[in-house]
Amino acid sequence: MLPRTEDIHLPLDVSPYTRLRNGEQLLTHAVFFEPICYARYGSLIEDFVTVGLPSEASGVHSASLTSFMGISAHSDHPEGAWQFIRRFLLPTANVRLGGTLPVRIDLYEQLVEKDMEVSDTQITPDGEEIGLSGETFFIGDFQIPIRAVTEEDADSLRGIVESVTHITRLDEDTREIIMEELQPFLADSRTIEETIRIMHSRVQTFLNERN
Repeated sequence: MLPRTEDIHLPLDVSPYTRLRNGEQLLTHAVFFEPICYARYGSLIEDFVTVGLPSEASGVHSASLTSFMGISAHSDHPEGAWQFIRRFLLPTANVRLGGTLPVRIDLYEQLVEKDMEVSDTQITPDGEEIGLSGETFFIGDFQIPIRAVTEEDADSLRGIVESVTHITRLDEDTREIIMEELQPFLADSRTIEETIRIMHSRVQTFLNERN
């Protein structure tokens, strides 16, 4: 269990990656939009693990959809709209919308193959040979070479993608409600149960009014 309050002042000009490497930070929000992202975290933080977002069952992973396509129920030409969308799903359409993980598995596997290419090698103090991707990451003046994606990385990322059960979408209006109702809980004047009940009620009322 983590303490509810802690007298810690984190300088804003210090990268969270620096704090993670120094053992001063436990968690960070990790976004994987291509296979090499997984290798970057593995190069920056030794033995990092992905835990997912808290839920009643366990940690869950979520997807943030950056590009949307759909066919309106009131469309005068639904077949034409479907033919347009279908083109993005065909093997001849090498498309990545928004520069994120592609919709098709074969395109994802092509990304994995590209990110597994080794441009150089590095020998660790333990004598282990590590394949490098050619990318580097800077933390202040410190330069860290990013290793190439391994098959273990690819399997781990596949597992994360296949386990996604939630879709995340940022809504500033509901976020304001949540942050407002969170303050009494953080100030120890309201229980977590009361906080959840009030948050849910206010957000639901807002959504009903907006719809």
